[in-house]
Amino acid sequence: MLSPALKFCIEQGMQLHFVSREEYRNKENIDFVSRLTDLFGAFFLVPEGGANALGVKGASEIITPSLTLPLKGDGTLYLCCACGTGTTLAGLISSALPGTQYIGFSVLKGKDTLTAEVEKYVGHTNGWHINTDYHCGGYAKTNADLLAFKQRFEEANQIPLDRVYTAKLFYGLYSLINKGFLSLTLKF
Repeated sequence: MLSPALKFCIEQGMQLHFVSREEYRNKENIDFVSRLTDLFGAFFLVPEGGANALGVKGASEIITPSLTLPLKGDGTLYLCCACGTGTTLAGLISSALPGTQYIGFSVLKGKDTLTAEVEKYVGHTNGWHINTDYHCGGYAKTNADLLAFKQRFEEANQIPLDRVYTAKLFYGLYSLINKGFLSLTLKF
């Protein structure tokens, strides 16, 4: 069963080659890469989550210097994103918008490894952090609270959320607003 993203890729002409979980665990093994080269010829292996310097550069282009965003209150802009590898967050931080605070919401359970991944690309700069409190059991995992939130949010805002990334992002963001960490109004 293909996800909407994979269906879109096929519609755009991409050729997908699926591998077993065991093969995927060896994705960086030279023998695995050699077999792919034998099958497909020269190719560019995109790392998981686009996690390399080119992925960060691409994500940095999401926000352009000419983009003006409305600031309220103290003039702080919060840019938030869900994080699986940290690549998108690193790219957003690289866009360096003045007065911006960046919050990544990890979708991974366990020890925070994403902070070190983001620091590889942006260094030990201030103005960003990764919240690890809203993973809801880990990557692609959910719980009843997350699913109930997702349904209420979608009904109230007519914005579809996926349960792996964006539902966790907004679930965490809404929680931080309710706890007074952020002084924003979210329609819900």
